[in-house]
Amino acid sequence: LEAAGARPDQLPRLTDLGTSTIAGHLDELSARELGLPEGTPVVHATGDAGATTDGLAGSSPGDAYLYLGGSGWLAAVTPAAASGSPEAAPSPIHSLVMPGWDSRLRIGAVQSAGAAAAWALATFLPGCDFAAAEHRVAARVSDPDTLAARPLVLPGLGGERTPVRDGALRGAFVGVTEETTPEDFYLGVLT
Repeated sequence: LEAAGARPDQLPRLTDLGTSTIAGHLDELSARELGLPEGTPVVHATGDAGATTDGLAGSSPGDAYLYLGGSGWLAAVTPAAASGSPEAAPSPIHSLVMPGWDSRLRIGAVQSAGAAAAWALATFLPGCDFAAAEHRVAARVSDPDTLAARPLVLPGLGGERTPVRDGALRGAFVGVTEETTPEDFYLGVLT
């Protein structure tokens, strides 16, 4: 925290896994194959997406955040859906069980968020770095009249994860007009 210039009060309290997450214990055969003592507890702990969520936003229903890196996602912690309810039905949104089993992490993920942003910068605003591009598009972001010129962009350059998991899916621009500028293409990819 010190190295990042952050304070403990800026971060959520981490989930207490407690003893309720023990799913079982290693039997003799499993313990021998793993080289661990027989009876070692097997716990239901959170994976990378859950740990990211817990560390950035928290693990209580209602906690949510947007992540942008090589990939990107919008994630929210929700109460666990009752079996058979519409919320429990299969969905293009990832639904991961959180420790304690009473909540779910729901994630809408895109395959190449950071890569798509870098491609759009190089393609539509060549020679600009991200700071120069931000300066160049600032007026178009703050002017509501330019929103209509911005195309709808499906930026799946290398396949997609949500709402359709398809590794062969590729991007598209919809709604391009004579008024669409390079800045609009760039902003469309970012949004």
